[in-house]
Amino acid sequence: MQKNIYLAILAAFLFALCGCVNRTVSSGEQNRGSSAHGSKSSSKVISEKRVWIWQKEFRNN
Repeated sequence: MQKNIYLAILAAFLFALCGCVNRTVSSGEQNRGSSAHGSKSSSKVISEKRVWIWQKEFRNN
């Protein structure tokens, strides 16, 4: 019984750590990767926001 409680707490903790995404808005070309060796990062980051799974914006693109 105690082992199950420990595993449930561990699973909830890991789920909370992995339950977010970063939304980044940057200026520059949308189709990066047209060069021969990968993409060039010549754009500036305008804004960056961390969205958690319990927020309404998580499911909105």
